[in-house]
Amino acid sequence: MENQSYYSLKTDKTEYVSGETIKISGITNNNTINIQVYDPSDCLLNSVFLNVYSNIFTYNMKLSNKNTSGNYKIRSILDDRQEKFHKIKFSAYNYGDIEIMIPGYDESKTFAKKICAIPSENIKITWKNMDSDLHTATSFDQHTGMPDGKFDTGFIGPHNVSTLTIDILDNEKIYYFCKLHPWEKGVLYRGDWDASSDDLYRFDSVHQTISKEETKKLNILLRHLEPPEIDSLKFDNVSNITTRLLTIVFWDISGFSKACRPLDISSDLLLNFLRDYFDTAKKIISKYGGLRDKFIGDGVMALFGMQYREDDGAHIAKNEVLDALEFRTKFQDIKSKWMDEWKRFIHDMDDLQIDLKCGINTGRVISGNLGALCGLDQITAIGTHVNLASRFCDLAKGRQILVSSTTKNHIERSFEINHIGKYPIKNIGKYDVFEIIGTSSLGQSSVIQVPELGHGKFVDWKIPPKIVRGESTKIFAKFLGSVDFGFFTFCITDSIGEVKFFEDKSSIDSYLNIGKLHVKNDIYSNEWEFTIPTYLKPGKCKAEVAVYEDTNRLMNERNRIAFAQKEILLV
Repeated sequence: MENQSYYSLKTDKTEYVSGETIKISGITNNNTINIQVYDPSDCLLNSVFLNVYSNIFTYNMKLSNKNTSGNYKIRSILDDRQEKFHKIKFSAYNYGDIEIMIPGYDESKTFAKKICAIPSENIKITWKNMDSDLHTATSFDQHTGMPDGKFDTGFIGPHNVSTLTIDILDNEKIYYFCKLHPWEKGVLYRGDWDASSDDLYRFDSVHQTISKEETKKLNILLRHLEPPEIDSLKFDNVSNITTRLLTIVFWDISGFSKACRPLDISSDLLLNFLRDYFDTAKKIISKYGGLRDKFIGDGVMALFGMQYREDDGAHIAKNEVLDALEFRTKFQDIKSKWMDEWKRFIHDMDDLQIDLKCGINTGRVISGNLGALCGLDQITAIGTHVNLASRFCDLAKGRQILVSSTTKNHIERSFEINHIGKYPIKNIGKYDVFEIIGTSSLGQSSVIQVPELGHGKFVDWKIPPKIVRGESTKIFAKFLGSVDFGFFTFCITDSIGEVKFFEDKSSIDSYLNIGKLHVKNDIYSNEWEFTIPTYLKPGKCKAEVAVYEDTNRLMNERNRIAFAQKEILLV
């Protein structure tokens, strides 16, 4: 028994990506051991004989993106032909292609790939949220535990993704966490590093930058808006109970009660149709800048204008009518699909007629988080103009879109509209009723999005990792948002704290000396050059691109709308 061979085999991880090194190790009482690595097609990739000292053997093998993605097999063989097998998973990411999962069912809602090797300096990373909760991936300073501005995905909704371009220096580590769940941490690194998951948990002081109260507000907004809209929206803008000018819309499926009777025998057929219908409603409402209020049976209520300024009322009403026209078209596709499906299982469906009808009205209503008055958070609107939109929906027949005179006055140049008469509206009075036929060649039929000014983010930007003092340096940035009298800046803070600002001259009115960018929910991008002065001290320093807005058009009252930072080397 004393002469019997023994050994173990392991790797430092079970999953690897391009550029990483497989660290194979084990223990044996033999003098030599043969290590073999096989690719997913079971072809021998590498074979090496190792001399064993002090009963320990180690072998490092670097993987490149030329290796095939998939499951690899590591085989170790002793002199007496004893053998063991060990499996690993390898992903051969090409430039700009890394995916990090955020599952809600794995490891108590932590990032699935806590430690991720980055093979190149500039790379696209996609975070995919597999959870039923909101998440973020936000970089933080490992010394202070506070976000450091290197990257932030924003809120990623359930089963959605966020993709960012990350700049990372050689031998750099960037730590990140979820602002809503600060115990969820990860790290991106480039270069040689003996990575350990324990390293992440040395930073117990990571600050929860979003409080429990703010988290509650986010969850309320998630009932009404899609995550990308929430990211740039102030909760108080829509939550405060006040009087607002809104365009209110109701949809209802005519003939739906008759359809329910035969479909009662198969609830799945009915529920899957409704899921398709409601999912389409959510996407279209979001596309045109609306806020979904509630689903009532087969009815849908939405509000347009909750987060916008009142002088955008015409644009808001226009968007709502475009929304209604698109939903009516999409509903025909949904109806055709499900009618064919229903007929496969249920007879006598040929005479069934269902259509999407709609009622729209514009007026001043009381709106906000009215549900909070009774302890049930619900952003909604009440008032005569809400009731009027509902009554117009009741009045509509077939595929009609009916609007009030106030809505018609906002949109008449953009749409073909028929006056169908003056109708008594129960408990309200007599009103002129108009039908939307389609878009007009005189008007603008494309969606007009008009978010509140002073919101936005960088969707792409490039600062060189190394800048030479006294030489011309190119900076690139692409901003998505809304600013009035805005401008770009580039800022460097050197190794001793000296700060130098550079303004993008193309975004500055040189005569008035104020910003001249006017962007309404659009992209503004620019590449500009600066020469960094030689008096700045060399070494590691921080660089920042930012968009500012001139508040009240004064140079001394500026509001920073968006910024992006990275650590660079100044030489």
